[in-house]
Amino acid sequence: MRVLFLPSFYPSLGRPGLGLFFRKQAVALSRAGCDVHVLYWEPRSLRKLSIAGLRNTFSVKEEHVEGVLEFRRLGWNPGLASVGGVDLWSRFVRGLMRRYLARHGEPDVIHAHNAWAAGFAAHQIRMEYGFPYVLTEHSSTVLSARQLPVSHRRILEAAYGDAGKVIAVSQAMSDAIAPLAPAPPCVIPNCVFAEFFTLPPTPRQSGIFQFVCAANLIELKGIHILLRAFSAVFKGNMAVVLKIAGDGPRGTQLKNLARDLGIWDQVTWLGQLTHGRLLEELWSSHCFVLPSYRETFGVVLIEAMATGLPVVGTRCGGPEEIIGEGSGLLAPPGDVEGLSKALRAATLRRWDSDAIRRSAVSRYDAPVIANQLIAIYERVLRAPVSQGFAALQAH
Repeated sequence: MRVLFLPSFYPSLGRPGLGLFFRKQAVALSRAGCDVHVLYWEPRSLRKLSIAGLRNTFSVKEEHVEGVLEFRRLGWNPGLASVGGVDLWSRFVRGLMRRYLARHGEPDVIHAHNAWAAGFAAHQIRMEYGFPYVLTEHSSTVLSARQLPVSHRRILEAAYGDAGKVIAVSQAMSDAIAPLAPAPPCVIPNCVFAEFFTLPPTPRQSGIFQFVCAANLIELKGIHILLRAFSAVFKGNMAVVLKIAGDGPRGTQLKNLARDLGIWDQVTWLGQLTHGRLLEELWSSHCFVLPSYRETFGVVLIEAMATGLPVVGTRCGGPEEIIGEGSGLLAPPGDVEGLSKALRAATLRRWDSDAIRRSAVSRYDAPVIANQLIAIYERVLRAPVSQGFAALQAH
């Protein structure tokens, strides 16, 4: 079965972590026996326009990454936040599709990721070629879909309406997009490669208790709430420290906040980490924290759990479906006092690392998720054309 991934964003040389969970899912399907290709129009900011950039504009790059063929074209950003930008990007994608078909032939099924904008492009490709597609929604923007302008909702409704099956990465996401889809979306979460994210080779050392957080340093991730909560219960207690991995526009402001709170000596700023370095930090830590205001899922939570770490998250969409009684604690988003209590409780409780890992692996290991997706593809491909896509979604 040839599956053509159509992501709304994807890892690139300048942003290797962008859409990494799309690539992981593609690799998981490849390992499960699918012939997986990725088609991606890579938009670059016009602010980075240069003579060298002009020479590379619209060039097509094709390479294999971990068994997956990535077929991409470099271009300029049409402004994907607007309806017009999505329509223009979709036109670019359809042009790239024609080139892909001439070189590689037809896919059996297209798997679009995010209705805005890849789902809309898949909808237009189906109108042109008739290829069936499934659509997985990951975007946190859609959690408040009812508040979107009518023009934006029409884009989403077109993408969901033509899909052979709509998939949500969490039940919270499914509930949010159900009013826009012909039938309730099924839930298939993101995956973790459990053979990579393993228990540490030697037991974690007692002594200094290390919290670790890995997130983009942006408002949505709530790192300022974490710093205030950590300060409230551990300020001056050098037996408890906090490590923060990631970078972003709020980095300087957050570091200044750590100084102002008097916890500078207890906080280590790790910067952007490779997967290998992240794994090392998870192995050497005692609890993972993700204090987001909104998460549709939370891949880094299941990565931490696969290494046996307890996790502290917030009730903001996806995390409450991941974190169970024996695997971590939850606090309200944006609540300094609630997060402080959860952090304190995490240091006092005895956690069963083996049980935490089993909880993650049994639900989210890559082969588990790949098999669920393959079953969806097969169902879509078995459906007679006359049945129609809206009717298919009801099954």
